[in-house]
Amino acid sequence: MSELRFMLSKDKQKYYDRLSGADKESLEKEYPRVSLENGALVSIPEDEYWLAKMIFWEARDAKLDDKAREAVGWVARNRRENPFGKWGTTYQDVVTDPGQFSPYLARDTNDSLLIKEIQKNPTEKKAWDNCIRIAKDVVNAPESSNPLPDIFYFHSPNAYNGPVRYQSWMLDMDIVRVEGIDPCDFEFFR
Repeated sequence: MSELRFMLSKDKQKYYDRLSGADKESLEKEYPRVSLENGALVSIPEDEYWLAKMIFWEARDAKLDDKAREAVGWVARNRRENPFGKWGTTYQDVVTDPGQFSPYLARDTNDSLLIKEIQKNPTEKKAWDNCIRIAKDVVNAPESSNPLPDIFYFHSPNAYNGPVRYQSWMLDMDIVRVEGIDPCDFEFFR
């Protein structure tokens, strides 16, 4: 573990000091920016980390198909690549833009909640690892593989208990149905 040489956060030395004697399992539980890939401990690149967090909070439900999670990730990528920079130029800017994605409505980074979820439930840990994989795929995919070009919004009717709530921003937009994604799970808008 003394060979641990990767960026975990802006406060690298603090983390390095705390991690130098830890085992791999406790590292993954305590620091969601650390992942075990093919038996090697790796840090999650910043863009992939922020996108994985958004996918986790918006679409981690076990009953969802990965296609829905990928589509949610592509919405964030579309926003990041928007030539006008309306939502920001990094994934962190995009997913924490106030009022955009429900987990970040108050620009809360949710790190402590994410860590608690991963620590207390192996199912959540598995969901997190899956979200990391999907985020990596979306971040690194060529633009030509974008299944949702020019789609910048989504809504999850199933996220509400009771009657479906529609937001005012939806009124002047066209709903785009995505094959293989139940519109009760996610609706996409142009």
